[in-house]
Amino acid sequence: MLRDREALEEFKDLKKRLNIEFAALDQRLTEISQQISEYSTQISDDLDDFHYPRLKRCIGGLATTVHCLDEAPLRVYAALSRVAKDVLLDDRGTDFWAIPGKIGYTPSGEIPRWQEEGQDPLTAEDDLDDPAVDEEEAEEEHAVELLDQISRTADYIRALCSSLAEIWTAARSAAEIGDDSALTFELAKLRALPAALDSALDEWAYQVDLLYEVSPESLGYVRAVVPLTPGQLELF
Repeated sequence: MLRDREALEEFKDLKKRLNIEFAALDQRLTEISQQISEYSTQISDDLDDFHYPRLKRCIGGLATTVHCLDEAPLRVYAALSRVAKDVLLDDRGTDFWAIPGKIGYTPSGEIPRWQEEGQDPLTAEDDLDDPAVDEEEAEEEHAVELLDQISRTADYIRALCSSLAEIWTAARSAAEIGDDSALTFELAKLRALPAALDSALDEWAYQVDLLYEVSPESLGYVRAVVPLTPGQLELF
């Protein structure tokens, strides 16, 4: 019980020492947050530029960040948070642990799922063989369908990147309040994202490759597009 100034000063000193530990942990976790943000921004830009090799590298970088994630700083943060909450609360309910800027834990949302809309343009190629349809007009329509599909797939990739950032933020928040079960839940979700991103990128590349075969001019400004083999896209 905190009944005199000396005891109060001891508790304030304990809080100071704990905050030094938390600051060191925060620095390590913030570096990961910055990596995720930088990769996500670059991915969004490269989707607009049809820059496949850099997209592949950035999504691979995100995957490495997740797969090689060291949970220790998060687990230590959570353990220290529980100790701090237990110790730095006096008998009158005064919380000497309150940290400015910490907003508590809010669970992350569901990981986005791919939603097909109508007929898949990749299976609509039979329309080109219909003698009643002008071949040039059919190719233009097919190109429009592919462009729409590419745009929706790009938006899906961006949504996955946003989800990854949201889940990481939730994991940090769970650690900050000392909730180990919530932290474990968020980390499990985080590890599901790389596979979804890889799959989405493969689909996007396949769609762009098809568009190049049907209507290369529809791609707009791209420094070079060289389909090496059917279904393989090389942009540089």
